[in-house]
Amino acid sequence: NTVNIDNAITLNDGTLSITGASSLAGALTLANGTSNTITANGGATFAMDNAISGSGALTLQGAGSYTLNDNITTSSLTANSNVTLGAATIETTGAQSYANALTLAGAATLRSTGSTFDIDSTINGNFGLTVNSSGALSLAGAIGGGTALNSLSLTGSAISLDGGSVTTVGNQSYSGLVTLGADTTFTN
Repeated sequence: NTVNIDNAITLNDGTLSITGASSLAGALTLANGTSNTITANGGATFAMDNAISGSGALTLQGAGSYTLNDNITTSSLTANSNVTLGAATIETTGAQSYANALTLAGAATLRSTGSTFDIDSTINGNFGLTVNSSGALSLAGAIGGGTALNSLSLTGSAISLDGGSVTTVGNQSYSGLVTLGADTTFTN
């Protein structure tokens, strides 16, 4: 089934479950102090084309995939599914965690102002990626191994690179103590 939501919605300790190709054109608000979950079932795809904001936490899960095309400001973001990032800024006061593949479809900025930052799989896409955390950054997969990133800028109190390769077309910048968990090839 396809569901296209054109109006703004608010989740208040809510769960939104989708099947099929679906989209959210209206703004999504996460009520204060809440924990909210969106589940993309099976091969469902969910495109979020407007801003997501609020001080609630957001979890994206399920066997489907997500496309985030606008800015997100929330307390924390946990993505347990494949995520495509458009030209967006994702800012959290707590942790950000991406368990599956991260694909860039636009220049993206990921920022955590108060906690750790984990990307547990690959990152690909011919766009720039900026990751900035007041805590530690952990990147477990190859970066740019499928499609080289345009550029990469990582800032954190500590930066752990465990994927074995970082490939960009342009500049790479690292601000923080970098630890390599595997033999690593840097290419630009």
